[in-house]
Amino acid sequence: ARGHTRHEALCSAHDEPSRALALEPAELSFLVVGDWGRDGLCCQRDVAIEMAKAAHSVRAAFVVSTGDNFYPDGIGSADDANVDTSWADVYN
Repeated sequence: ARGHTRHEALCSAHDEPSRALALEPAELSFLVVGDWGRDGLCCQRDVAIEMAKAAHSVRAAFVVSTGDNFYPDGIGSADDANVDTSWADVYN
């Protein structure tokens, strides 16, 4: 897959339904993600779209992040610009 800037087209079409399993309403479901990419590059937005479809399909209550997300030097605070460019602008 080719990388793209935040303003380029997605790497592939996303018109197919999620292949995630549907769960019973009483079950707790959530997504787990680690090393989620940086600045919307390398098809990070494609992954975000598919994650949203899977989360909707299984009625995910939350997402767990396992880390390794802000590199090479981490972030200085919750207001760091990397929080927006590598997470909020991509996964919201």
